[in-house]
Amino acid sequence: MAGVFKSDLKRVMAAHGINNQQDIHQRLLKNLISADFETQEWMLRNVTTPYEPSEKVSRAFYEKSMAELSADPGGEIIAPDRQ
Repeated sequence: MAGVFKSDLKRVMAAHGINNQQDIHQRLLKNLISADFETQEWMLRNVTTPYEPSEKVSRAFYEKSMAELSADPGGEIIAPDRQ
């Protein structure tokens, strides 16, 4: 499971007295399966969860990218044709 959801899931589990992560997954799946088509569609809608990497992760990515470019700068850059 994505780490971004862990704290939210733990909060919901605690609020409802659920202490087993597998239990909450089974409950969610049972509810999804038993719902009518429209409700399933609503439950499965894609809700974008914003993710912002930490400064440490961002800097490490930048440094690794720059090292890769230094090691292999690539070939000639060809501009796209203008039409």
